[in-house]
Amino acid sequence: MRSKHQATTIAARAGMLMALAAGSILLSQASIAESESKEDRRAQHRQHMQEQFGVTDDQFAQMREIRSNGGSREDMKAVFSDEQREQMKQWREQNPREGGRHGKQGKGQKGQHRGSGSQDES
Repeated sequence: MRSKHQATTIAARAGMLMALAAGSILLSQASIAESESKEDRRAQHRQHMQEQFGVTDDQFAQMREIRSNGGSREDMKAVFSDEQREQMKQWREQNPREGGRHGKQGKGQKGQHRGSGSQDES
């Protein structure tokens, strides 16, 4: 016969296991939703780049290759034509909230962009 303490301990463990299982399910669902929304954002970004700046499928493939080999954003700029780089620069200047890094601005960066110093953008 089990003591009252043993029964309480078993019930507590069962409750903890159920809570852990529920938490795991919620985390996996959140991860799936985040992955889907990330894919949606990527598709929207790609469409914008194609429509606004004429970025080709070949250029996207080149950028994926550069990223997969550890390349930087600066390395990827080489994929764009001079005209595309100029169009992007003008668009960022006209759309400061959307043209920043992923459209986000940190504290104290209102209207400013990372990396937008006196360096040549080409």
